[in-house]
Amino acid sequence: MTLSFCIPTYNRQEYLRENILAIIKQLNESIIDEVEICISDNCSTDGTMAMLAVLKNEFNRVNLVYKSNARNIGPDLNYLESVKISSGQYCWFLGSDDVLMEGSITEIINLIKNRYYD
Repeated sequence: MTLSFCIPTYNRQEYLRENILAIIKQLNESIIDEVEICISDNCSTDGTMAMLAVLKNEFNRVNLVYKSNARNIGPDLNYLESVKISSGQYCWFLGSDDVLMEGSITEIINLIKNRYYD
């Protein structure tokens, strides 16, 4: 796995859904197996788990990793949990309300593969 999107969340179901769909939209055949989406849920009460189950079923080819914390562990530990459940060589942190610009995933994967980074 090359790139893990690490997304901590808490009660932001609608924003998170938009975020995930924006990522999925960019996962073409050449990069789909190099990307995973890792969600650490801080014990949300807004239906986040059910929404993610639907997305996981609908887009079963996408590597979607989900962990629901048994209790709210606070934002800092939730950030760390999103990394802990990831397996990518690189992590890209996103807030649950962030949306990627079109073409950004392919651009980043190409930069990584061509070693254009520090």
